[in-house]
Amino acid sequence: KGTFALSQKFGWCVKPEEVDIDLEASETKEASLAIQNKFRHFQMKKYQREKALCRRKWYVNEKQKD
Repeated sequence: KGTFALSQKFGWCVKPEEVDIDLEASETKEASLAIQNKFRHFQMKKYQREKALCRRKWYVNEKQKD
C-alpha cells in the first residue's frame, strides 16, 4: 500500500524482489546465531542500564528524605 502510494506520487515503480534463502546453509545458521548473540547482548546492556537508573533514583530519594 505505502510503496504503491509513493509510486503514484513520484511516478516510479518498485517491484517486490523475491529472495531465496537456504535455511539449512551453514552461513545462514552462523548469521542467525550472530544476530541472536548481538540481540541478547543488547538486552543485557539495556537491563543493566535500567537497573542502574533505578538504583540512582532510589539513592536520590533516600538522600532527600534525610
